[in-house]
Amino acid sequence: MKLKLILISSLCAAALSACSILPSSAGKTSSSAAARPAAESSAPQTEAEGSSSQDSETAENLPASSAEEAGLQTLLALMGEHDSQVVSVLGEGSAVENEGVILNRDYTLNVLGEDASVTLFFNLYQSDADLLEQCTVRLEKQSLEEYEALLEKELGQPSETYENSYFFNAEGSTVVLADPHDDGPYLEISLNSAGE
Repeated sequence: MKLKLILISSLCAAALSACSILPSSAGKTSSSAAARPAAESSAPQTEAEGSSSQDSETAENLPASSAEEAGLQTLLALMGEHDSQVVSVLGEGSAVENEGVILNRDYTLNVLGEDASVTLFFNLYQSDADLLEQCTVRLEKQSLEEYEALLEKELGQPSETYENSYFFNAEGSTVVLADPHDDGPYLEISLNSAGE
């Protein structure tokens, strides 16, 4: 009987000491947890500040008219680049492959002030090169003339016009704005061959 009383009193003493320890350690945990979000919240602000300064640097490197339309400039800069570079800039998108070779990637990107469906085509001219060689942008508005005016601000006057098609020269690429069947305008960006 004495053994039972000693055992019970030991357990009670242990339980009481545990109760007195728990609130103080819980307080420490909550204070450290409270300190952690404050530190974590300062990190995203730094990253956001960094990205905004990068955005402003990018905007400074683009013509004034294209600062808000970096989607088109980004696509033009990626023409002729390897798939890995495209993925590092735009992400994976939705890829179509054939036997491990990337055929195209689909994205929704902001181009000419609207969210547009964009398809990037690889390996059209140089098989297994994994180079971005063509890009198609499906536009939403019906006014071909409105897009033509936006592209003039971006790329200058068209080098050629033909019926419902406008051809623009960009660094190493040709940009065609077209609506040949009156079923909706689209942009086609093609990488110029080495001789062009």
